[in-house]
Amino acid sequence: MIIRKSAAEIEGMARAGELVHETLQLIAEHLEPGVSMLELDRLADEHIVANGGKPTSKGYKGFPAALCISPNSMVVHGIPTEYRAVEGDLISVDLGVTLNGLVADSAVTLGVGEIDAEAQRLLDVCQEALAAGIDAKGATIDDFRHVDGARGSFQDLFSVHQREGEPCPVCGTAVRKLVVGGRGTYVCEHCQPRPAGRLRRRSKSEAAG
Repeated sequence: MIIRKSAAEIEGMARAGELVHETLQLIAEHLEPGVSMLELDRLADEHIVANGGKPTSKGYKGFPAALCISPNSMVVHGIPTEYRAVEGDLISVDLGVTLNGLVADSAVTLGVGEIDAEAQRLLDVCQEALAAGIDAKGATIDDFRHVDGARGSFQDLFSVHQREGEPCPVCGTAVRKLVVGGRGTYVCEHCQPRPAGRLRRRSKSEAAG
């Protein structure tokens, strides 16, 4: 359900959003080879609290950190660890801030130092698609499904590799042909992303077939 917000609430949401933006900018400035994910989390936590906010995710259902950090192919909403960034990494950072009872949330994927051409293309296409979606004010969810970046579609980012016997992380089936997306996320050809949909878990009957 969508609750209509007052002008004061909208202004408060904007202030929370500014704090999210500032914090993500801080993380981007400190993301370099050798920095640990726990150190980035500490920087974010301290900055949010110093500016009167609260990290929304921290303490939610036991989540221990201010940031959700996922290096490379790690699934989203990862817990920060002692992992230290390496040149060429892609680091996804998700952040929510609660300020005066109002929440703002955003996520970004950042490259560490020099990244390869495939990784840069992934970032560029996603950024272009996001911009196109924002420009499509009033569009429906179905409209967004068909938004592609100017340099190519999301589907073009996925290629087929042979990895015999490795189980698909979506349906668990051990198959020969797996599809790689981005930087090493393998799924079977039946579960590969499609322009009009998203990954879903197959039923036991589908997997058996």
